[in-house]
Amino acid sequence: MAYPRFQRARDFKIYIGNIDYSVSTTDWLDIPGWELTLTAQSGDAIEVNLEALYDSVAEYKFIDAVTMVGGSVVNYFGFQGANPASGEGIRAWYGSGLSLDFQAVGGGSILTLTPSDIENGTVTIRLRARGQTTTPRIVSLYKFWAKNLGPQDPN
Repeated sequence: MAYPRFQRARDFKIYIGNIDYSVSTTDWLDIPGWELTLTAQSGDAIEVNLEALYDSVAEYKFIDAVTMVGGSVVNYFGFQGANPASGEGIRAWYGSGLSLDFQAVGGGSILTLTPSDIENGTVTIRLRARGQTTTPRIVSLYKFWAKNLGPQDPN
């Protein structure tokens, strides 16, 4: 698929919701419904962003975005592809272990796509979460968006 080299965003999707999601596992699990599909090709840089609020429980909470093909995780944004079995996800989305009233979370991360991230000319991006322990923690999710920035400049 050819497109102008310096075209702005090739595709942009936003998911706006208002859910409280209980994170009660130390394993990475999908956050149901928080998934976006963009037109893409190998070499494209994809930017993801999130607006969320963590509860005041003094435990660490972690969120990451992943690429999915055929229902399986391919790459993690927070680790630039590697599988972070015990990782912390995207640093800007990291929930502190401090006992605060509430903690606002936001910011972005970029991943350059590989051929294995693409299925039928699209990339599917899903949110996943895990906690430090099995103690339930609430994550209030508000907005999740992704933007295809086009091909990464090799220079």
